[in-house]
Amino acid sequence: MQEWADKRWMQGGTALIIRNGKVVYYKAVGYNDIEAKVLMKRDDIFRIAPQTKAITSVAIMQLMEEGKLLLDDPVSKYLPEYSNQQVVNDPTIGSSSGTHPAISSITVRQLLSHTAGMTHGIAPIAYDKEIWNATLLNPNIKTLGDRVTELSKHPLMWDPGIKWNYSFSPDVVGRLVEVISGKTLAELS
Repeated sequence: MQEWADKRWMQGGTALIIRNGKVVYYKAVGYNDIEAKVLMKRDDIFRIAPQTKAITSVAIMQLMEEGKLLLDDPVSKYLPEYSNQQVVNDPTIGSSSGTHPAISSITVRQLLSHTAGMTHGIAPIAYDKEIWNATLLNPNIKTLGDRVTELSKHPLMWDPGIKWNYSFSPDVVGRLVEVISGKTLAELS
């Protein structure tokens, strides 16, 4: 962990190992804020992004069991801003390559299976960088609703249902949970 922080493969991190009920390792390395030189503390709080899919997927399945949605419902039924999606013509060039209408609407099922045509902004290609800058580096985005609305303004990377790609889909699922349940994810946890 220290080597990864030293090589800047990660900004910083913490680790806690408990064996037989006793703490055997508890350490923080690297920075919470590199620019401000704020060191990581053992009790710093982290966003659990890799777990977003598990949490939001269970919540959406509960709403499905309650009869509040179907897996093949179009996302636009609940989030109208996802109507009439466009698809970027060439993701390696970016949005300057132009767009075309999506062949179909995004469904809840496609969000859950990462086949909605979205991206996550982590691949080293032009369009991913555009999405990263527009969503994660945008200082005006304060809430999940803000991020999901901003995402809706940008073309998809591929037509829905065509290709698997790790993406912001769990964020959109989380927003669906909020809209359908009438509660924020924080209120539901």
